[in-house]
Amino acid sequence: MSIDFAVVLAHPLLMAAVVLGFLVLKMAVLAGLSRLADLPLLERPVYFILLAQGGEFGFVVFQTAQQAGVVDAPTASFLVAAVAVSMLLTPLLLLVADRWWVPRLAQHAARHGAPKPAEIDEPQHAPVIIAGFGRFGQIVGRLLNASGLSATVLEHDADQVDAVRRFGWQVFYGDATRLDLLRTAGAAPAKVLVLAIDDVAQSLAVAA
Repeated sequence: MSIDFAVVLAHPLLMAAVVLGFLVLKMAVLAGLSRLADLPLLERPVYFILLAQGGEFGFVVFQTAQQAGVVDAPTASFLVAAVAVSMLLTPLLLLVADRWWVPRLAQHAARHGAPKPAEIDEPQHAPVIIAGFGRFGQIVGRLLNASGLSATVLEHDADQVDAVRRFGWQVFYGDATRLDLLRTAGAAPAKVLVLAIDDVAQSLAVAA
């Protein structure tokens, strides 16, 4: 089924109401799901926007509904155009979220004292320390787990710590360039220190 954007021009107010209602309804459902999943506050806008838009499956559904006689051709054409408009609005909504929504959520979190991930409070004794837990650090962690080896993981990005903890990883928040933190992490007895920090300068600082 082709997209007839003339329908948008013919019924602009109705189209705006349908698209807005569709997006608001889906975002409300996603808001509830994000709370159940304990999704980090600052990640929610992107999650809402990317999943709130219509999808290509909607085109198939409306075409099938038309062929089955459930809806007439003009209605199917209108609904297909509404899905397309919701998809076209997504980049603009992401820009608005980045420039306006996320900064205000960050201010709200700061005002209400959003908790930061705790640093290491007890000495660790794992044979391996992984500094940085981005893509490379996670690969190393999986290989160690597969080999039955434990590791103490340090990550300086609080959002990253929160994200990977939700997948079951035991990750500590902290800057690996701090000697006191490395000592608590068990740097002295550790046999291997894996530098998996994305920032080259910071990796060199840890190595020094």
